[in-house]
Formats: sequence, structure tokens, C-alpha cells
Amino acid sequence: MGDAKVIIIGLDGATLDLIEPWAQQGKLPNLARLMREGASGELRSTIPPVTAPAWVSLMTGKNPAQHGVYHFRTFDLTRYDSFDDDLVTSRQFANETIFRIASDEGRRVAALAVPMTYPPFPVNGVLLSGYPTPNLQNAYTYPPEMTERFANINITSEFFRHSDPERIRSATHMVKQLTDYCVDLMKEERYDLLMVVYTNTDMANHFFHKYVDPTYPTYNTEGARVYGNVLLEQYQLADEAVGRLLEQAGDDANVLIVSDHGSGVHATHYFHTNSWLNRMGWLELKAGMSPRAAKAARAALEYVRVRTPWARDFVKRRFPDIVKRRITSGLQSTSALDWSRTMAYRVPMFYFVEGIVINLVGRQPQGIVQPGREYEELRDQIIAELGKVTDPATGQPVLKQALKREEEYSGPFLEKAPDVVVFYDYDYAGGPNPIGPVITPIERYTLETWSGLHRMNGTLIMWGKDVLPGARIEGARIVDPAPTLLYLLGLPVPKDMDGRVLSEALAPALLSSRPIEYRDSLDRGTDGERGGYLDQDEEEQIREALRGFGYIE
Repeated sequence: MGDAKVIIIGLDGATLDLIEPWAQQGKLPNLARLMREGASGELRSTIPPVTAPAWVSLMTGKNPAQHGVYHFRTFDLTRYDSFDDDLVTSRQFANETIFRIASDEGRRVAALAVPMTYPPFPVNGVLLSGYPTPNLQNAYTYPPEMTERFANINITSEFFRHSDPERIRSATHMVKQLTDYCVDLMKEERYDLLMVVYTNTDMANHFFHKYVDPTYPTYNTEGARVYGNVLLEQYQLADEAVGRLLEQAGDDANVLIVSDHGSGVHATHYFHTNSWLNRMGWLELKAGMSPRAAKAARAALEYVRVRTPWARDFVKRRFPDIVKRRITSGLQSTSALDWSRTMAYRVPMFYFVEGIVINLVGRQPQGIVQPGREYEELRDQIIAELGKVTDPATGQPVLKQALKREEEYSGPFLEKAPDVVVFYDYDYAGGPNPIGPVITPIERYTLETWSGLHRMNGTLIMWGKDVLPGARIEGARIVDPAPTLLYLLGLPVPKDMDGRVLSEALAPALLSSRPIEYRDSLDRGTDGERGGYLDQDEEEQIREALRGFGYIE
């Protein structure tokens, strides 16, 4: 069992919607080979399908209510802006990751550019922190002396500020340099568990999807002539990296290709959740609040957020905290609400995923809904009424699904989650207007800036000596790779992992010779640190990196 070796290659945002047809056309030969000789299927992301909770769930095998990470900031429903002030860092969950578990069992580990691994933490090997990190001029590593060996290639946060040609150059350099690092490490030493994440596939979808879809509102033929192949080319670049890693890994490795979520075209309409709640009588504006003024102020803030990041960042760096909070309140429209008469309001989670929070007595400062029966009845009513909503322009339902939080999450951090989680159709993104039309077109400048968004289903491909060739993986979730790779490493699976070993994708000979073993959960604690605990400079630099992709305001 000591000869087991697992390589995990993360392709951020990679989707089978693109991989499968391109592989069949011979454009992605290495991924085509892995699917032909191995097992593959979709991998359902976390809710919301965002970098922070998704990669943490993949590393821990746990849902957000177990590891506590729902976003880059922590939800705090006692506040009307719904977020606390600390950024999420690896200190919240490092002890629960596959890297620490494997290290504790004596396995050699290498983790390169895996998102959410800053600050770097001890492993039995080497770790190069992934997005987001504070300073783009530095590499952040464990052990610290490895910093001298690695240039920091964690440039994901700079994609937002770059021009299209610069984005392509930066992404290409990042993939090639990161692959060189991995190959060099594998030549020098045998690693039992090696994981690397490439973010160029996600970048390409966000910024270049508009050049491949003639039906997209901001599509233009001249741009398509220059950039129409970028999305494919970035997937091909990732495919080449996969090929190099496979060649170096040898025949005794098991390889997992994973993505944290899928990708697709940007929504074209807002569904203004607060406006809908207002129409239903569950949300009220302050007396004397001008709906037109509130809408105009929010639109101006949104324009600054999307089109002038330099101005936004200047304000966030230089202005007092009270001004920053007012900007966030303006973007979410919470400053316009009369809390003494508001029963429910939205909290943004991620575009087509919205949270609805009940203004609960004893939880929020001005809660008016009683816990127990009144709370439950209100949640039931909101879910039922949302299910009736259709778009007047098309007659089609707007809602895909609405869930009570306990239907999706379980764990000690359940109370951090919004009371209701809402999935809109992919053509709709949650909008904050508290009054006015419930459905409006998304501003053209937003569609020009972001033409691609995440989707719930990402990619899982498994290949190697212990994988069942030709297997189709059904119903896999992002919490499943962690217990699966621990089993492949010959290690027992902690009982508190939410994921399952994907036995349908494994060779029957392996399963019969070595039954899946479980062990009691270890009381690892968190080294006494649950929050961010960054110094002021670190925190502000990371905030700038997250603002670039719109993850925080």
C-alpha cells in the first residue's frame, strides 16, 4: 500500500460541455485519452459555486456547514449586511485538508497553487499558496525557504485589470511555469500526493466567452476574429500541461482531473429579489426614501465597481470603515430598508444563487419574525411563491429550485447560512433593487466586462492503475474526491467527511482486495485560529485581489 501515488490536476471552471466535444474532435488529446481509458462525469459544486467554498470542500471532503467557508467572507446573519469583517484564510480549515491528513500518515505531499491555501501551512513536503495571496511579487511557501525557488505565479487577481492580450500572455506563462515546477519536483522526489491547480480555464470563460457566442449581447465579429479561439486555446494549453504531468508521473499513478465548478455564458437579466419581496409585502422601504434615487445611487456604485476598479480600490484603501460599509450597503440596498417592517431580505451569494434571510427576533438587531412556527411558515410561503414566478417576456419560470438551508447544508456552521437558498435559471442573476421592476436587463457594461459565469456542474475525470476503464460517474459531488483519493493512498477515511468513495469508478480487484476503511474523526482543532488573523497590509492586499473578480465589494 505504500506504493500508492495520486496526482490531482485542478482545471478551474472546466466544464464537460466544452471538454467532451473538443476531445471527440481531437482537440484535447490528453484529456480524450484519460476519458477513454478511465472514468468521467460531472462534479457538482458547492452552493454557491465559488472558488472559496468549492476548493475548500474538495480539500476537506466536507460541506460548507462543516468547514465554515461559504464565501471569501463569513456570513453573519446578526448583521444586516450579512457578512463579518474577516476574510477567510487557510487557518480556518488547514488541519482538515487532505494535505495534512496524508502528511500525518507519513505520505509525501506537494500542493502547488491550490486556491485558499494562504497562509501556507506545514505539510510533509512542499506547499505553494494559491489565490488569493497578498503580494504578487512574492511566493508564499512551506517550508519558507522554498520561496527562493518559486517565483510567484499566482496572478489570477490581476486578470481583471489586464487587457485581453495581457490576460492571454499572463495565463500562458502561468500554466507553463507551474507545470515546470511540478515536473521538476517529480523528477527530484517521489510524492505520494501531488496537487496543482490551473486557473487559466476559468479566466478564459470569464473574459472571452463573448467572442465565441454570436447570440451574446456584446458579441462582435471583429473581436471574434481576433479572440474567437482563446477559450479553446486555453483549454488546449491545460491539456498540454496534463500531458506533461502524465508523462512524468509514470504508470503507477492514479490521476484525478477536477474542477471546482463549471462555466457558461453570463446571465442577461437581473431578478431583483428585494423588489419581489417588497411586492409580496415581506420587505418595506424607509419612509421618505425615493425609489428612483435609491435605484440611481445603486446603479452609480455598480458602474464604479465594474468599470473603474482603480477608483473603487482607492476608496476602499483610503476611506474610513463607515464609508466602506455604506458603499456595501448601497450595493446591496440594505440602507434603504425599514427593518422595523421588513420580514425577509436578500443576501447575495453568487449571481444565479441568492440567499433570503428572515429578520428574526433575537438574531437581527431589529428582528420582527418570531422563531419557531412563524419563521417556518414564512420560509414555506417564500419558497412556494417563488415557484410561481414567471418572466412576463417569455412566460418561462424564473426559479430552478429553492431550498431551506438545512436541506443543503449540515454541520456546526449551519447557522451561518441564509435561511433560504434560491437557484434562478442561468439567464437570471440576483439583483438588489428594493423597488421597481422585478426583472430588468443587465447593464451592457457588465456584460462587456464579464461574459462568462460559473455553473453548478464541473468536471471529474479519473484515470490510472486502480480506475475502472469506461466507467461513467453519476451524481458525484465536490466532497467525493477527498475520501476517494485517501482510499487510493491506502488510508482510512474520516467518518466526518460528507463525501463518499467513488467505488463505481474503481477497479473491482482493488475493492475486493482492500475494503474501504473508516476511522473516527480526529479532534484537530484549528491551532486556536478560526478567523483570518491577517495583518492590515496582508488583508487589504487580499481584499484588492478579491475585488478584482467581484467576489467582495
